[in-house]
Amino acid sequence: MADEMEEEFDDENDCDEESSISENFVKTAITGRGVTLQMLIIDGIIEPGNGLLTLKYLCCSNDFHFKIEFNYRSPGDNYKPDVQEEALNLSMKEPEKKSTKIETGNKEARVKQMVSVHHSNLRKGNQDLKPGTFVLCESFKSLGKTQPFTVSLSTNVLLLMDFHCHLTSNEVVGYLGGTWNTQTQHLSIIEAFPCKSQLSDGHKSADVEEEIKKVMKRRGLSLVGWYHSHPCSQPDPSIRDIGCQMSYQLRMKGSGATYYPCVGIITSPFHKVQSSIDSSYNMFMVMPPLEDEPADCGIPMKVAYVLNQNQSVTEELLSEMKKVRDFYRGTDDWINFNHSWQSSIKYIDKLKESLSRKLPADQMDSGTLLDFVEHLVLNN
Repeated sequence: MADEMEEEFDDENDCDEESSISENFVKTAITGRGVTLQMLIIDGIIEPGNGLLTLKYLCCSNDFHFKIEFNYRSPGDNYKPDVQEEALNLSMKEPEKKSTKIETGNKEARVKQMVSVHHSNLRKGNQDLKPGTFVLCESFKSLGKTQPFTVSLSTNVLLLMDFHCHLTSNEVVGYLGGTWNTQTQHLSIIEAFPCKSQLSDGHKSADVEEEIKKVMKRRGLSLVGWYHSHPCSQPDPSIRDIGCQMSYQLRMKGSGATYYPCVGIITSPFHKVQSSIDSSYNMFMVMPPLEDEPADCGIPMKVAYVLNQNQSVTEELLSEMKKVRDFYRGTDDWINFNHSWQSSIKYIDKLKESLSRKLPADQMDSGTLLDFVEHLVLNN
C-alpha cells in the first residue's frame, strides 16, 4: 500500500488538458468573477501594450482574475460599501491541479507536487509562470515591516476546517467569521463556515453563500477571511491564490479612514512531505510588490496569530460537522477512512490524531469528540 501512495507525475498532455478544463470553469462555473482582463486577452478582444490603462497597484492583470467595477460618484457623495454584501460574493476558486496518489472511496486521485519559489525569483514577463506556481510566504520582519494588525484564532475554527479538509481528495473552500476592533486593530477569527458546494454545483454557490451570510449575521459575526485546502501539496499560496486574496482584500478594505482586513488560510491535510501527522497551515495576506521587485504578482505575507483554546464544543460545530459529512459522503472524492494513508496509518487514525491537536479544553482528556468523529465518518 505504501508503494501505491508514492508520488507520481502525470504527463504533460494530462496537465494541459486539466488546465484547459480549469480555464473553462473559471468562465462558467462557480467563480462568479464575471469578465476578466485575462479572458479578454485570451479571446483576442484586447491586447496588452505600452501607454494603455494598467493597474499598476496590482501589477498582475494577466494572471489574476479580478472583477473590475467603475463607480462614478460626485465628490460630495459619502460612500461606504456594505462589506458583508460585497465580500460575500467572493466566489469559490477553481481547484489547483497537482498530482500525488490519494485513495478515495471510488477512485485514485493524483496531485502533482511542485516546489515553492521565492517571490523575488518571479520574473516579470516570464511566460513559464503558471497560475498554479506556489510562492513562499515572506515574513514582515524580513522586509523591514510590521504586521499591520494582530490576529487571534479559535481552536474550534481549526477543528472544523481540519475536519472539512480531510473528507475529500479535492480542494474545499470556506469562509471565516469574526470581529474587527478598529481601536486596537485586532482581528478575532471565531467561526469557520464550510461551503457545501463543488465545481459541478455552480448554480448552487450563490445560495450557499447567501445562507452563510444569514448565519453570520444571526450570530453577530462579520466576514473576515476565507480558507481553502491543498489536499496533497504544501500550504503555500499559488499565483492564483495570491490573486484571489488581493482581490478579496480590495473588496473588503472599506473606504476613507475605515479599514477592514481580510486573511486567507490554506490547510494541507495529506501532504506527506511534512514530518507531522497533523495538517499544516498557512495564514497569509498579500502586499503589493516593492518598487524594485520585478515580479508580476503581489507578495504573500505570513500572518502571525495567537491560538485561543475554546472551552467546549458548541452544538453549532457538531451540527456543521454532520452537514459537511452528509454533503461529501457518497461522492467520488470521499475519502475511504478504512484505507491506509501511509505505511500502517489509516486515514481515520490520521484524522483523529490531527484533530486531537485542536480540541477544546473540556475534550482534552475525555476523547468523546474523537469517538463522535470516528462514528461520523465510518458509519452511515
